[in-house]
Amino acid sequence: MGITQRWTNSNRDSTINESNYRLLLLCLGLLNGALLIVAVAIGIKCATVKQGSDQVSHTAASELISKLKYLRSSHSDMIEAEEEAKKQLEKVLSDHANLKMQLEHQKEINDGCQKGIEDLHTEQALLQSNLSALDTCGKCLPGWMIFNSSCYLFNNNLGQGLTWKESRDDCIQRGGDLVVIDYPEEEIFLRNTINWFEMYNRNRFWIGISFVERAKTFVWLNNVTQAIRPVDRSIMFTYSHTCGYIWNSLSTRDCYERSNWICEMQTNQSVDVLLK
Repeated sequence: MGITQRWTNSNRDSTINESNYRLLLLCLGLLNGALLIVAVAIGIKCATVKQGSDQVSHTAASELISKLKYLRSSHSDMIEAEEEAKKQLEKVLSDHANLKMQLEHQKEINDGCQKGIEDLHTEQALLQSNLSALDTCGKCLPGWMIFNSSCYLFNNNLGQGLTWKESRDDCIQRGGDLVVIDYPEEEIFLRNTINWFEMYNRNRFWIGISFVERAKTFVWLNNVTQAIRPVDRSIMFTYSHTCGYIWNSLSTRDCYERSNWICEMQTNQSVDVLLK
């Protein structure tokens, strides 16, 4: 009975151990299945993540490549624009240089024309002087110029000149008087002749007009009055010692200053002087 009892206990223990093994195997199988499922899930997840990462990387790379192409295109456009700007600048500089040369050439032409005009004026004055000299033959004294019915002596003194009174005394001593301008053509003749003298001596010429205190105005030697506005405004209120002169126009200055002077006499007076 004891042996039977032990055998029975042994069988019972063996049965229990076998059940435990089966349970352990079942648990291990379930664990392996769970691990397999987890592994598969992790694999799928990794594959999905890798695929997404590849897609993201591909998209980013595409965007970078697109931006690079845009930058290259913009850089090329900038280079072309810079080259075009350089060409335009070179063209502008070339046009400026050509224009400058044309202006210099035109200036040379203008200077030549101006000199030609001055030479013509000189020649005209000389011809007029020669013509006047021919016309004055037997009508005016030597050195005098004739215009219409009067003879004129332009005292172009290269020294200090004379005062207005000294100039008039000189003209009277020569048989005439300081010139009296009676009409516009006479003034034009005087100014044209003075322009010729100005080439050698730029100076004013006394004429026969001065301020008369009692008349409170300027009076010619033939008693004809005329209003003259002085160029020098500082003498506008000191007319008592103001006399007239001709240069580019009629004006006045201090009678005690020294200038050239113009004498005038009628042609019949000149004949009388010649006969004396």
